[in-house]
Amino acid sequence: MQNIDYSIQLVESPSYYRSLRMVEDGLVDTMAESVWLSDINDSLVHVSSPVLAVGDFEKGIYALAGHPLVKGQKTSKLDDYTGVTIKSWKHDWQILNDISDRVVSTLRYDSLVKVLEAGRGDFTLHEFPQGGQLTLDLHGAQMMPIEGVKVIIPESRVLVFSKKRRDDKGLVKSIGHGIRELEKSGEIKRLYRQLGFHNPATEGWQVLNSFQALASK
Repeated sequence: MQNIDYSIQLVESPSYYRSLRMVEDGLVDTMAESVWLSDINDSLVHVSSPVLAVGDFEKGIYALAGHPLVKGQKTSKLDDYTGVTIKSWKHDWQILNDISDRVVSTLRYDSLVKVLEAGRGDFTLHEFPQGGQLTLDLHGAQMMPIEGVKVIIPESRVLVFSKKRRDDKGLVKSIGHGIRELEKSGEIKRLYRQLGFHNPATEGWQVLNSFQALASK
C-alpha cells in the first residue's frame, strides 16, 4: 500500500456516543476508540475490518466480596439471583436477561454498588482487570468474580471514518489493509493479551450466555 502522510489534530469529546455523532456529522474524520458494529449508520461512515472479533470481548460476573456467589458456592445457574446493570448498556442488559430471570436497572454507574450493598441485587457484569488479579474496587466496595464462569459480547468492534469529511478513501483503505495484515499474522490477539485485555486467569472459564440468542437480536 502507498504510504499516506497525515497530520493529526485532536478534538475533545465528552462521551462515546458524542464522538460517534461527531464522526457521522463530519465534524471530525474519525474517533480514537473502536465502535460496536450495531451502533453504526453505514450511510454516514466508512467501516474498517474488525479490530475486535465477535466474541473476543469478555466480562466477569461480579458480586460483593462475602456474597454466597463468590464464597466457594460454584454455580452456572443464576435464576435465583438478581442481576443489576444500566438498561441503556444494551449488551449488558441483554446478557443479564439471558442468564437470569431477575434483572433490575439502575441509572448511574456508581449506583450499581449501592444497589448491591442494599441487597436489592446480587451481581453485575464488569470487565476483568488487567493482570493476574481479578478483584475490583468499585467506589470503595470490593468486588469479586464468580469463579469459573464468564460472559462474552457477541459483536465485533470496528473503526469508523466520516463520509462527509473527504472523498479520498486512501486512509480508510490503508488502515483496513493494516488491520487485515495484523489479524492474519496474529499480532492483534498478541497485543490484546500483552496489554492484559485478555486475562489469562479466565482462559477456559465456562461462557454462560447464549451466543446465538444474542447474536440474532
